[in-house]
Amino acid sequence: MKRISKRVLAMVLGAVLLLGIAGIANTQVGQAKKKSKLIGTWKCEYKLDDTVLVAIYKFKKNGTGSYSLAGQAQKLTYRDNGKVVSIRFENADTDMKLKYKIKGNKFIYKDITGQKVVFIRQ
Repeated sequence: MKRISKRVLAMVLGAVLLLGIAGIANTQVGQAKKKSKLIGTWKCEYKLDDTVLVAIYKFKKNGTGSYSLAGQAQKLTYRDNGKVVSIRFENADTDMKLKYKIKGNKFIYKDITGQKVVFIRQ
């Protein structure tokens, strides 16, 4: 009887230990998702003929944000894996995927024409 009790106790303790490790691992993964390097405000100035257009991305911790160009703002949602950000603008049917790099205070990607675009952290 004591032998069975020890086995049951060992199995219960093992299960508790495994669940505890799984809980810690799950928390760390969840925290990693929240730490997007894009969180914050980014500004880019485009020179077009004699006019300078200002574009601003705002990325919030909760996966929402906005993009404004020349003062016209659009709401967005985003997912970031550290290399590619998927952005869905309000009222859009599909995501825009941008392969990007962060270098210091610069958010750099290529637009659909292949032009390098640089936003500066504000």
